[in-house]
Amino acid sequence: MEEVSVVHSAVKHCERPCSEVLHPFLPGCTYGVMFGKSGFVSSLQIYAPTLLASALLSGRITSARFWVTKLIPSVVRSSAMIGTFGFIWGDLACRLSKLSGRHTSLNYALVPFVASVVSLLVEQQKRRSEMTVFVWNNALDCAYRMLVSRKLLPPVKHGLTLLFAVGMAALHYFQKRDQSLLGSSECTFMSAIVGREGHPDAFDKIVLRRSAAVAPLLSSPTGDERDEESYEPKPKHRRLCLHEGSCVSYCAAGAARGAVIGFSVKCILVLAPMLMSGRIDTVKLMRKSPAKFAAFLALLSAGTRGTQCWLRSVREVEDGWNQALSGFFGGLSFALCGSVEISMYLVSKAADVVYKFLKQKGFVTPIPGGQTLMFATGTSLLFWAMFWEPHNLRPSYITYLNTASSKTLCKLLQASHEVRMEHMSGPNLRRYLKWFDRGFRKLSSS
Repeated sequence: MEEVSVVHSAVKHCERPCSEVLHPFLPGCTYGVMFGKSGFVSSLQIYAPTLLASALLSGRITSARFWVTKLIPSVVRSSAMIGTFGFIWGDLACRLSKLSGRHTSLNYALVPFVASVVSLLVEQQKRRSEMTVFVWNNALDCAYRMLVSRKLLPPVKHGLTLLFAVGMAALHYFQKRDQSLLGSSECTFMSAIVGREGHPDAFDKIVLRRSAAVAPLLSSPTGDERDEESYEPKPKHRRLCLHEGSCVSYCAAGAARGAVIGFSVKCILVLAPMLMSGRIDTVKLMRKSPAKFAAFLALLSAGTRGTQCWLRSVREVEDGWNQALSGFFGGLSFALCGSVEISMYLVSKAADVVYKFLKQKGFVTPIPGGQTLMFATGTSLLFWAMFWEPHNLRPSYITYLNTASSKTLCKLLQASHEVRMEHMSGPNLRRYLKWFDRGFRKLSSS
């Protein structure tokens, strides 16, 4: 009986009105207007540094035309999408509560589904896939936490590092085999890690270099006519390497480039929101020091490049598996970072590339509207967990929801605390109480 109560039904309800559970801090049902407005404003503060960092990686940040025609419209439109979702969800949740006479799980399952479908139409076409990846990497992490909290799955030690390494291996492999499967953001990231070898015509350059290296061997003098001082054929693995200079200098340049990019991007992501809010949090700035992230990207780049060069010298062939293995071993440097968001995001991108490959080969058939369906389903799961199991949400995601709602999510969670206590039992309840004692207090004080 206890196991049955632990794996409880997703359809729950309470007889309290929305004014007591959803928005006890508002005199009327204006939660949708408030959530939509705060979602739009807070998203401006989030998307501006994020897209700015992406522009920095792509090297387009110096173009004034890019700012006017690309960056600013993208920030505004993506923020409008979040604001639209907040308004529709908050308004429909109150209306559904009044029509049904009770506050049910549909407020956090069906309503977010509808709001997601409508709001995704506001977003740019090229950004919809990225939004789907973002939602699903949070949804999969939430589903895994739910299973672990019910002791249906064991926690995996160093699981994030292994996931990141596997994702890097997949991206590196398909970068060499068929770079058309990778999107612009993946190509930019991979080129920053590997350098000029990440160019789409990398294999053509290899063939030309190998041909140029073989030509002197065919026409070289023999016997006494050979001048040993002027004729030094390169080792085979060096003919496979596209980089200039020695392999050591190639790795060192990658480490320096990774460190500069990591430090710059982290400074933008941490400092830009503080500057936009007008408040510099020195404690948060020290806790999220750019130095650690810079060291992670430096080791990732140097490790990937060094492993590739070593595998070329050992295997003496360039077939794509050198990149896969180097991506895996270089990805182990993720142990220095440990960010759940980065690991899950990369895995989601890798899964998207694998899906494109399977679709290209005819192994899977795309479903019309599948992207919208995935986005809406993932959002429904996340918002259902937001109310009934907030302890199973990723801390960064629930912090984002709290910011997007003008920090009223804490009041909502506080008001609905007794409702969750009535519907939880077993290990899940103990995990929730532990989170409420620590995580909730940290969330409310942030």
